[in-house]
Amino acid sequence: MIELQQVLVCAEGRRCLSATPARKPARTRLNQEIIASCSARVLCELVQKRRSDMNGVNAATAYRKLLLRQFDAEQTSSALEADPAIGEALGMLERLVMAKVPSLGAREVSNALHALATCKARKPCDGLMVALEERLLEVSPELSAQGVANSLWALASLNKTTESACQPNVKLLEALVLRASDVVQELSPQGISNTLWSLARLRFPLAQPEYIALVKLLADRAIEVSQSLNTQEISITLWALAKLGLKTNRKLLNAISERALAVAHESKPQETSNILWAFAKMRVRPDPKLSLVLMQRTESVGTGFKAQELSNSLYALTRLGLEPSPTLLHVLTSRTLEVAHKMNAHAISTTLQAFSKLRVAEQVDQEVVLSLTQRAEAICHDFKPREIHDTLVAFSKLGQFPGHLLQLLLSCAQPLDCQTSAAKKSAVLEAQHSPM
Repeated sequence: MIELQQVLVCAEGRRCLSATPARKPARTRLNQEIIASCSARVLCELVQKRRSDMNGVNAATAYRKLLLRQFDAEQTSSALEADPAIGEALGMLERLVMAKVPSLGAREVSNALHALATCKARKPCDGLMVALEERLLEVSPELSAQGVANSLWALASLNKTTESACQPNVKLLEALVLRASDVVQELSPQGISNTLWSLARLRFPLAQPEYIALVKLLADRAIEVSQSLNTQEISITLWALAKLGLKTNRKLLNAISERALAVAHESKPQETSNILWAFAKMRVRPDPKLSLVLMQRTESVGTGFKAQELSNSLYALTRLGLEPSPTLLHVLTSRTLEVAHKMNAHAISTTLQAFSKLRVAEQVDQEVVLSLTQRAEAICHDFKPREIHDTLVAFSKLGQFPGHLLQLLLSCAQPLDCQTSAAKKSAVLEAQHSPM
């Protein structure tokens, strides 16, 4: 092919083609070397040696690869995490990327932001996020479908894990919403679920016309690809729908529910918990077949629930009115014993409420309540008034009154509303007559 041949000038002054492949530009070859680096150490050495030759694309490629540790598995050990050479190289690359941001294309900016969001352990150098966001605003009309989905996901993830200083600017978000609307038909199932998740996490103004239009387009597209969704995409999409308040889109919920019924047996603990929680949050009870499959799956994966996943699942069963089988109840109570020491105040309150409402109070082992009580005592200062109220009511329904914890919670309480005060009075009176 002509593009692989060199153009030469012969002795007669005519142009002729040689069969020798054309030599690729030096910076293209450098980018290939960066991508081919087999270890963090090799890449760090390459960066130090060739940094003066790097353009913006080279720097962004090396930064993303090193930040995400995209090497062989044996190269991602904890020993490498503490290697000062990696920190030094990352710092140098951040400064280089920031200096060359004006030359970066849409893909490089999106990839850099995505890498920063994925690697939560590293805080970028001052000014890098601002520079990348400003450049992303400039090149947003050039973003691909994957690029806009990745950019929104990155901004939402960074917004979730950082303080307000790293929150994206409104103009950028508006530009990304407009671009997403243009390329929505090109979004993959993962791109759709991630974009919906991002919109829910970023809390866009619900009345904004462009936002409403994009959400509708995404919902329509989700229906089109619903039978291709995997369990992770189903759980993310349902979570986003619950947060966005889209339970009225019955066509979409029916399509996702149909797919969930087919693949729920493959769902992991977090996915199973999220699916249950989303239905409960929307106050939409799955049809009997899906409800049964979800409870069976909870029974299978419940032993792997983290503290939050456990409390969310218990909350969902309560809210949806789904009674656990004896086997499922055993799985949930056993797991509570194992993770109670990791629960936060909200999880403790939610778990106690669930056990008190599932009509299984008499079946809840005393040891389970004790483990939750001990954890609550350790973090009693974290309880909010509402959580105090719900905890007091739950203990009352369970017929158990840990006097020391009740006094701790009440002493930590802020001014309580009338409902909480009534629960307080009832709990204190009963606790005074309890042997516990």
